[in-house]
Amino acid sequence: MDYKAKAKELADLIKSSSEYRKYKELNDKVYLRSESQRQMIDDFRKQMLDYQLKVQTGENVSQDDINRINSLQAILLSNKDVSDYLQAEVEFSLILKDVYETLDENLRLDDGK
Repeated sequence: MDYKAKAKELADLIKSSSEYRKYKELNDKVYLRSESQRQMIDDFRKQMLDYQLKVQTGENVSQDDINRINSLQAILLSNKDVSDYLQAEVEFSLILKDVYETLDENLRLDDGK
């Protein structure tokens, strides 16, 4: 079986989903066409990643860290286009999460088979 061909079929199937089409449309509109919105989104993602790394490594998370993230989030969510884009990104990410989980469940080495 050609797993690359099947992966391409899956990619094509995902590309035809409403979630992907919506995410792509908003990505083109919000993320690719507006430098200021792209910078805000990227800054928010960086702040969130830094926060998550601190939490996972047990590093102290300051109230300033939390306030900074909340402030950035409030600014982003106050812009309808950006808010819609972030929501579409989450919805699309859930599709990919389902794919990864399905692969993981079916490829486990410790399942006794």
